[in-house]
Amino acid sequence: KSCSERSESSILSPGTETQRWYTIANHTAKREKIRDTLDNPHTRWFAPVNYLISAVTLVSVAAVIVETVSALDALQETVLFIEYVSVGFFTLEYLARLLSAERPLRYAVSFFGVVDLLSILPLYLFPASVGAFHAKDHIVRMARFLRVLRLIKIVRHRAKRLRKFLLRLAQRGLG
Repeated sequence: KSCSERSESSILSPGTETQRWYTIANHTAKREKIRDTLDNPHTRWFAPVNYLISAVTLVSVAAVIVETVSALDALQETVLFIEYVSVGFFTLEYLARLLSAERPLRYAVSFFGVVDLLSILPLYLFPASVGAFHAKDHIVRMARFLRVLRLIKIVRHRAKRLRKFLLRLAQRGLG
């Protein structure tokens, strides 16, 4: 071996390159598993995770609606608690989708990426306005109301399943 080859081999221990590629492959596999869990209806965890996302979305939307009814001011502490928990949950979901996306920037600027981000930003930008519906900051309220658009995600997944179900029924009826 030449002197340069010996010095290179002494710098890199055996297996270092293999470990690096294993780490990259392992990271990629984890990203794919997260992406499949969130978006692939044929995986084991898709339904439970999406039912949980749907439930949190519905509770969050209900809390935003309850916050607007002055007769229900006694529930403001509960609404505030729901707001913090749901925004924490939606933040985790947003980060999971962003980090598992093949093209994170593409997800971030997509319709659902923007809706997801805008539905959590008010808590981080204006924490004092949370739970204070009568505050003059209409922008914060409108941004929080964008959470209603998250319902489109629920309907989108349900519509695909309904379409497949109806197609199977039609095929059975014709067969």
